[in-house]
Amino acid sequence: MFTDKLLRSLKPRATPYRLYDKGADRGFHVQVSPGGQVTFRLEYWQAGKVRFQRIGSFPAVGLTQARERVRAMRARLDQGLPPTAAPVAHGTVQALVDGYLDHMTQRGKKTVERTRKMLERDAIPHLGATTRAAAVTPGDVADAVRELVERGKETSAKNLRATLHAAFGWGVKSDNDPWSKASGPRFGLTANPVASVPNRPGGTRRRTRVLDWEEIAELWQTHNLSLPYRLIVRIMLLTGGPRTGELCVAPWDEFDLEAGVWTIPKERTKNGRTHLVPLVASAVAELRMLRELFPASPYLLPAHFSARTTRPISNEALTKAVSTAGYTWTPHDLRRTCKTRMGEAGVSKFDRDRIQNHVIGDVSGAHYDYFDYLPEKKAGLEKWERMLMERVMVKFSPAEQGERR
Repeated sequence: MFTDKLLRSLKPRATPYRLYDKGADRGFHVQVSPGGQVTFRLEYWQAGKVRFQRIGSFPAVGLTQARERVRAMRARLDQGLPPTAAPVAHGTVQALVDGYLDHMTQRGKKTVERTRKMLERDAIPHLGATTRAAAVTPGDVADAVRELVERGKETSAKNLRATLHAAFGWGVKSDNDPWSKASGPRFGLTANPVASVPNRPGGTRRRTRVLDWEEIAELWQTHNLSLPYRLIVRIMLLTGGPRTGELCVAPWDEFDLEAGVWTIPKERTKNGRTHLVPLVASAVAELRMLRELFPASPYLLPAHFSARTTRPISNEALTKAVSTAGYTWTPHDLRRTCKTRMGEAGVSKFDRDRIQNHVIGDVSGAHYDYFDYLPEKKAGLEKWERMLMERVMVKFSPAEQGERR
């Protein structure tokens, strides 16, 4: 019987393949594409022929939601009706949301589930699941956003507006995409209704927080964070400030401690490129200490810090731990701090960009340059390691320094 764990573990093959659920919902199955996309489908018979009805892509469409749709389709089939209602010229808000989440899934976005929950919680109840997307007005959107503002949830309000703007923008393009396989407009959108809803006054506030050396040294030995988080922060610093979501949920099989390389596969990077991170000696030492804490876990940080769990902590766990400890910086500020302080250590911007796997803006860098620059990145991180260790060791007693070395 299908479970979320099973669906997430499915591996692509050279050709598409199907896997059928063994529960009571006959014909319910998934098809896995060579690209790894998992799609819920229903197999049924009509007029003496076997037919298939697409339900939606996982995880944009959750397992519970897929089962509900299958049962609704079966009820229609039992009445002699087609599994879905006849298509209409103008799609609903729910269809727009489902289509946009499918689009996110196909692009490999890591925030699909979070986006789905936000839209189902904060948008659909206001806009109406069965409302025609083309009938949604700027005022409808403003009302949904305003409720969050009035509840003091400024950031959630900003995120909701931005997500709805992206979803309706996708709908407009989908209607007018000449390369789409759709036979006609699905939503009837001629303009994005969110475009007329102003963003928060002053726009998005860009964070500029960079930790000073006193803060970095204090953080290195802090007891305000539990030991696993303390180690992960040190590793984050020693590897040049990787994205939190890339490090905290990383499996151990990405790390070759003997060769001193962390390989982040393209499926887990923001720019869709495999990224090699050299591991300096101090980083390897911290990783070995972390490994000793959870020797049986497949992940650096297992959920609930229990080696018995088979999943990692959430992407937000470190952010929450830092906030709970009373710090005024965020984990992403560590990334900015590393970028800044590595420059102070004499690491060129060219090498810093590649250490942090930033997108290179020029045409050749974005489309033609696939060299991994591993020697250059290693030299830069070793230069950064020397300065970092010199600065943090100042805060340790001579005995402690001897132990660390």
